[in-house]
Amino acid sequence: MLIAEDDIQATVVPRLMAAGADLTRVFFLGATRDEHGDVVPFHLSDDAERLRDRCQQVHAVFVVVDPLVSFLGSRRGRVLNTNNDLEVRKALGPLKELAEHLHASVAAIRHYRKGNGVDAMEAGGGSVAFAALVRVIVAALPDPEADDDHHYVLAVAKNNLVQKQRRPAYAYEIVPWQDDPDIGRIQWGRAVSMSAGEILVAHADVGQETTGKVAEARAFLETFLASGDWVSTTDVMKAAKETAGLSEIAVRRARARLAITAEKHGKTWVWKLVQADERRPRL
Repeated sequence: MLIAEDDIQATVVPRLMAAGADLTRVFFLGATRDEHGDVVPFHLSDDAERLRDRCQQVHAVFVVVDPLVSFLGSRRGRVLNTNNDLEVRKALGPLKELAEHLHASVAAIRHYRKGNGVDAMEAGGGSVAFAALVRVIVAALPDPEADDDHHYVLAVAKNNLVQKQRRPAYAYEIVPWQDDPDIGRIQWGRAVSMSAGEILVAHADVGQETTGKVAEARAFLETFLASGDWVSTTDVMKAAKETAGLSEIAVRRARARLAITAEKHGKTWVWKLVQADERRPRL
């Protein structure tokens, strides 16, 4: 594992333990110190041979690079232009050669850029070579069917290793490990019928539309939830589709622009439109 952002002993190791990992089979490779005691960061372009030697020594079958951009570039002052296809392909070459030489899998972690992009292949920013060179892209995205910020979906955005067909996505949440709120573990949930691209569209910030389906959905929600009572999300979506011909995506986009509170009552998500007098600050 090449880890740049999280503290290995305080964060990564406890998370591995929470996941049930055998720590005798997990190894870390990172910065070293020179003869002056100064930290020498790890760069793929400079340290590919060191990485390969270490992987061969421990018979590695799975290599994690987290995040990828932290290990690109060079100590020699060479700055990688992440928008240049040729430079990106050259920078990723050592990982490709490592996987081929060791017959190992390599997982390179990238963060999605902020913005309005809804293309799961290009949402990571930079050159398209980042997405083109790898064989599989799996996206971790907010769960479009949940109404909080700790439920997610793992969805395939690209897979060149199998026959093309729609692959199921899987919902998951991060739950505390041994009641420690600072150390989480994944708890898997249901299969999700939406693709990575559809999930991104559902969460896209499309601005303050005044026309189109989102505007229609907003008007529908204001009327349907006007009583101020709690209504199940299932009933909302069913009524929106049957009475107004609205998609779930349009309804969820409209909901984000209204003062609608969501809670989980038992196993059911419910929505409530907050009335104007409830929004005023109380003195």
